[in-house]
Amino acid sequence: MYESGGEAAKQNYWLREIITANKNAGNQRTDRTQYLAAKASYTLAVSVYAQYKEIRLVEPLQANMKKKKKVMKEALRVFQESAGYGVAEVATASTFHVAEIYNQFATELMESDRPGGLSEEELEQYDILLEDQAYPFEEKAIEIHETNSGRVAEGIYDVWVRKSFSALITLLPVRYAKVERGEAYIDVSR
Repeated sequence: MYESGGEAAKQNYWLREIITANKNAGNQRTDRTQYLAAKASYTLAVSVYAQYKEIRLVEPLQANMKKKKKVMKEALRVFQESAGYGVAEVATASTFHVAEIYNQFATELMESDRPGGLSEEELEQYDILLEDQAYPFEEKAIEIHETNSGRVAEGIYDVWVRKSFSALITLLPVRYAKVERGEAYIDVSR
């Protein structure tokens, strides 16, 4: 109700109340209260993710980098907390978003504003330095998307697992964008 009315503060209050009620339920905790707490936790995490995406790595670069990293840490924490409830649909969604946070950070790092006054050679060295810093984040994104896509072996194949597969096609096309080739054959047993 508060979500549809655009009253985020009231919505967030009740989401936190659901989480608290589940934590304090003790032996009265049920699968349903656990599910509701997981969904509430995930909804709160998505709002932190939206804040993360709004921060751009533009001048003043140092200040914006500091803000971005702070919100990034919080977003990672709340998504990992959401995944910890053990509700499959929330875990796959949260895992997908964690991977995307790392992937977006790597991309934004490479697209960030460059300091003014650099010579062509200095700019080239700066770009190489950025690539070195972005690479571990991209690798972490791949690793987490692979974890999410690996849930297929557990019988979980939802929209978030499919999105992880799609992301892997872009991030690691050599492995995931393969096209199967087959041979035409004639069935002679008939």
